[in-house]
Amino acid sequence: MDTRKLVKTKGIVLAETNFSEADKMLTILTPDLGKISCVAKGARRLHNKLMPTSQVFAFSDLVLYRGNGETYYINSAELIDAFYSLRVDYDKLNPAMDCISFAKKNIQENQSSLPILKLLLNTIYLLSTGEKDSELVKSVYELKGVCLLGYTPRVNGCVECGSKEIVGFSMKNNGMVCKNCGIIDKSLISLKPGTVSAIHYIVNSDLKKLFSFNVTEDIIKELQLFNKVYMKEKLE
Repeated sequence: MDTRKLVKTKGIVLAETNFSEADKMLTILTPDLGKISCVAKGARRLHNKLMPTSQVFAFSDLVLYRGNGETYYINSAELIDAFYSLRVDYDKLNPAMDCISFAKKNIQENQSSLPILKLLLNTIYLLSTGEKDSELVKSVYELKGVCLLGYTPRVNGCVECGSKEIVGFSMKNNGMVCKNCGIIDKSLISLKPGTVSAIHYIVNSDLKKLFSFNVTEDIIKELQLFNKVYMKEKLE
């Protein structure tokens, strides 16, 4: 093999499917190549060296080479973290799989994706430790993920008049609105003050401080409903 064609990167496995009798086809999110399709030859064999690095959640140092077309092949892989605790705890596994599915569905092939990879890894780590409410972690991830994909809501005051007395979010105007400006807005989603504050923090916070807050269960539920409507509008 011509070593000049080898590519070194890191990546987390978003999906795995059987490919021939012994191989796997993986969907991997990398910081520099973006989301790629990658063949792990022999990974279905019990003692194959690629088996641990070819499972969903596996984050590894990778050496790849490109075949014909857009598909990559794994030349070698060294596991960094498999997040094994997610596999044995359904309460952790379910939201973690939702986060993985979000990335797989919404990130385009072969586009640079370092910020959203960092977000995903931070999220998966928090879910694996169980240090914070898993539904809050997933909700924060979803909203920040939508922002990183280019669909940032306008949250720094009423989009119509600039007032800070926010009562909800206008889907029509993609931003927060005050009581007076939202009276005749049929697209208005009413929000509690705690939810408004949470959305504002998530949108404006950098990744290092993103998860450094807590809210009550009722705010989490309202944030989940907001995310559901907002993601449907922007991503579907």
